[in-house]
Amino acid sequence: LFVYERVEKIPLSAGKNADIILLLDVIEHIGDDAGFLTTLLKNRYVSKDTFFIVTAPAYPSLFSSHDTFLKHYRRYTRKSLVKTLRLSGYQAAVSGYFFFVLLFPRIFRLYLEKLKLMKSSVDGIGRWHGGTMLSGIILFILQADAFISRIFLSMGITLPGLSVYSV
Repeated sequence: LFVYERVEKIPLSAGKNADIILLLDVIEHIGDDAGFLTTLLKNRYVSKDTFFIVTAPAYPSLFSSHDTFLKHYRRYTRKSLVKTLRLSGYQAAVSGYFFFVLLFPRIFRLYLEKLKLMKSSVDGIGRWHGGTMLSGIILFILQADAFISRIFLSMGITLPGLSVYSV
């Protein structure tokens, strides 16, 4: 897997376009998200056949000191993400939420922070020291979360989640 800061630096063959561009937790860090997305569509490697997968933190009401620490400008609802994409020239084929199970601890922590019963979070994932066993348990829980969310989605029910996506 290669990560490039600029689309222009991706070593594509002459005349080739990007098949897919991943914007995974990117646009919430950009002040003018719509302007960035509009400019990206005009890139020489982007064609009408290029797919974009965009993820971002969900629910503006959950914005907290942790978002400020991570230099987020905003959080999105599914509707606001799709609207931003549409206004920037994109057509959303599918959108939804993920990390349903993480939504509850986030709401609870935010509630405790607002009541001044818990200190604001100023740590990033880079400070994780949970160990292999705890990491495995969390991985299992998140995989179960994805499985259950897919079952609900197959029934036409979109569960809320801590993150939002659009393809």
